[in-house]
Amino acid sequence: MSLNQIIKDRILILDGPISPMIPEYSLKEADFVGKNINGRLHKELSGNTSFLSLTQPALIKRIHGKYLEAGADIIKTNSLNANFIIKYGRDMDELIHTINRQSALIAREIADKYSTQNKPRFVAGVLGPAGKTLNGSRTLKYTDRQDFDYDTLVEVYTLQARSLLEGGVDMFLIETIIDSQSLKAALAAIEKVNLHHLPVTIAVTPTDQNGRTLTGKKLETFLNSIAHHRIFSVGINCPFGIKSLLPIIRRLSARSPFYVVTHLSTGLPNENTANNLSTHRINGDAERLFKEGLVNIAGGCYNSHPGHIETIADTAQKYKPRKKPVNPVRSEIRGLKNLNETGQSLRTNKQVKEAQGTKSLPTHVSLEEARQKVFVPNRSADKQHSEMLGVKVFDDYSLHILRDYIDWTPFFHGWGMKGKYPEILEDEKKGKEANRIFREANQLLEKIIENKLIAAKGVFGLFPANAKGDDILVFEDDNRQKVRKVLPMLRQQKTKRVRDEYFSLSDFLAPYNSGLHDYIGAFAVSAGIDSDYYVNEFKQQGDHYNSIMFRLVCDRLTEAFAEHLHERVRKEFWGYQKDEKLSKSHLIKEKFQGIRPAPGYPACPDHTLKGDIFELLEATRHTGIKLTSSYAMHPASSVSGFYVAHPEARYFRVGSIQKDQVKDYALRRGWKLGEAEQWLAPLIGYKTGVKV
Repeated sequence: MSLNQIIKDRILILDGPISPMIPEYSLKEADFVGKNINGRLHKELSGNTSFLSLTQPALIKRIHGKYLEAGADIIKTNSLNANFIIKYGRDMDELIHTINRQSALIAREIADKYSTQNKPRFVAGVLGPAGKTLNGSRTLKYTDRQDFDYDTLVEVYTLQARSLLEGGVDMFLIETIIDSQSLKAALAAIEKVNLHHLPVTIAVTPTDQNGRTLTGKKLETFLNSIAHHRIFSVGINCPFGIKSLLPIIRRLSARSPFYVVTHLSTGLPNENTANNLSTHRINGDAERLFKEGLVNIAGGCYNSHPGHIETIADTAQKYKPRKKPVNPVRSEIRGLKNLNETGQSLRTNKQVKEAQGTKSLPTHVSLEEARQKVFVPNRSADKQHSEMLGVKVFDDYSLHILRDYIDWTPFFHGWGMKGKYPEILEDEKKGKEANRIFREANQLLEKIIENKLIAAKGVFGLFPANAKGDDILVFEDDNRQKVRKVLPMLRQQKTKRVRDEYFSLSDFLAPYNSGLHDYIGAFAVSAGIDSDYYVNEFKQQGDHYNSIMFRLVCDRLTEAFAEHLHERVRKEFWGYQKDEKLSKSHLIKEKFQGIRPAPGYPACPDHTLKGDIFELLEATRHTGIKLTSSYAMHPASSVSGFYVAHPEARYFRVGSIQKDQVKDYALRRGWKLGEAEQWLAPLIGYKTGVKV
């Protein structure tokens, strides 16, 4: 049974927080971070509950279990404060990925253990607050060292959301929202990765009894600002006692087009740091809400425990869930105008700019105009011959060879150490620690290679191809009479201020009517085959340092595989750069001819094209790499993409697109318009009205 089905029949129960349960276990500072993490992180992250997903996974699993035993249908991942990249710098991204993914895996495992046919359990991936508001200037000053703007915050949330998705969450929960721009950043991030349209819940924190957010926005105005997004449910998070909460919940229930969530307050801690609201009292408060039919999901707030959740669950069984109102709030920009008032929508330019955080709305050209101003490369440089056609498989590629192609800079970023390799080894402050982890990584790499602990597998293919408009036609053979597959590409539409050209990847292939023979390549590689076994083995032994280290090394080997294979394609298999002689540093800086754009990235943002790559290469059969329903690759240490050879081929960002192109792309992709709007949601520059 799905979440969408169950929520129509009964009130669902959300768990309580993890943090208040931690003191029961008398943890010490080292229990949070572990002795193997470098000194700076040890000091700065001590007490960060999310880190316990790495250092104390059994404890987190035990706490999840207590809430499930109490009757929770949905448990939240231990990731509320796992976006601390915002506070400690951009060199934390690998660690953020690991913590969020591990938090999701822990919750997934215990939820599956407690699930039955009649009572399935679900996992909500939590994205916590940024810690600062993001309004007006759209710039956050989080530390003395670093400023973060809106786009950077989107990147931070994207990293967190993608990591939670990899861990197997059933839904996303944006927690403790206090300002609209940070919420927009979180929603934009989720839209980038949420290709399978998992439910999204928002928990708002009012600051007064009128339901205003921290930035002064009224509850109705807040609902209006998110009405066009794909939202599953919206709720009130940890506000006041039932006397003050009831009017807010009633307004929310009457006006919200989404399902309604409430986190019932258990009161402030008393002098003994214990809850001052008994389970008997929470029962009465819950019953008042349930009796009026105001909520669909109910749980505990910041200081609740399993006893409170059990009481809420027992009470909920007696009542029916809330039904959505017939006339929910409309999606219009109304500034701070209360939606309970009548009158025309105030769509002034000033308010539009306010809603966009003082940033002017981007302008676009029509698709027809963009196609009249395509980028036209020098066609005399088109390569009209390939040394090889068809598919080639590598079943067990030499790790000794791949080792020489490793770019170590991202490895150090994974341990929270900002800097480039090899310069970081000589850094006055970081050098000692950098040398230590570099030495230990290479020792582990030696063991991996000598004992053949993992296998590097890959497949690539080279195919006759030409462009036809914005499509790339892949042919059965070099006679080019029969089309094997059509690869539709997207084109830029955002107005250019300087260079009035609108790029598409199809521009870099010779047009079909030119009579020129051109080609396209595709690849899928992984040096992470069997890596999950060893990563989990280290975790079971409590050795979280080597668990992280093993995965980081596999990631580096996989990227090295992609780099090395592309070099062989250029020099040997395709052969358009047979005399290429580049140093390792030039390879890392991509100082070679041709590009390898990957689906899901700016120049080729449609993730579903991975499916076309895997079909062309029969990648799963040849390598064991699999695609999930949301087009993520497993194992995670995998890379796939296309090869494009033209000397003028470059990476670019498609950016936002308009409805004329979405309709056109849907037709070319064989989709209905709604389906195209769902898959291309992060790019769409207009209101779609698509909802869960």
